[in-house]
Amino acid sequence: MYKVKVDSKGFNGVRAGIRFQMGEATFEDPKLVAVFKRLGYEVSESAPKILAKEKAPATKKAPAKKAPAKKAAAKKEE
Repeated sequence: MYKVKVDSKGFNGVRAGIRFQMGEATFEDPKLVAVFKRLGYEVSESAPKILAKEKAPATKKAPAKKAPAKKAAAKKEE
């Protein structure tokens, strides 16, 4: 994932199909790096953000197994 910054911190708009908010944007297409550098923007490679949907699910303990009912054991003895 790449992060691009423009000189104007208050810039909100679209450039090369990428939406900027407060002068910053993120994108994944490596072809756009050259485009933004040619426009004079600062481009850096950043670690991908993990969205809530992509986070690993919290580990949960399985419910305890129930012991067999005493009635079934009593019927076998008869």
